[in-house]
Amino acid sequence: MKMKHAPGAALLIAALVAGVVPLVLGSTAARAGDLIFNPSSATVLTEASAGQPYWRLHAQCAGMLHASFNYNSQNDRTEQAVTDRDASKTMLLASIDRLQQDRGMDRKAALNLALVQMNIGSEAALPLLYNGGAGPKSPWNIQRSICMDILDAYRGG
Repeated sequence: MKMKHAPGAALLIAALVAGVVPLVLGSTAARAGDLIFNPSSATVLTEASAGQPYWRLHAQCAGMLHASFNYNSQNDRTEQAVTDRDASKTMLLASIDRLQQDRGMDRKAALNLALVQMNIGSEAALPLLYNGGAGPKSPWNIQRSICMDILDAYRGG
């Protein structure tokens, strides 16, 4: 959902995302070497995440997408479950890679730090999924769009 700033869109988006969990829950400032999500890459949906380290955003999104994988698996939505599982894996690997590059961590230390943020993301997604479902107009679907927009920006898309 690539939505750059557009007249009148801000109010509509604000109403839609009111129930969405902001990424970077309980975050601290990025360290000097961390690659950050550049505000110039932000969309209306992702502007609240601008300035945060990609590794943390990726890890939290990985957790959210993994929660969605579990939710969709339990609700016999196999195709969406597989899509979310694959996206979760992609984002977790991107998080680990960023920690290794940005902070010079070995793989095990990077994985352990990423998993902490992944668990935070997973816990944050559960009420969105189990209270609002995963339909096209659900708060979860907006959150999923935020995660995918962040991944697109990271890839240069």
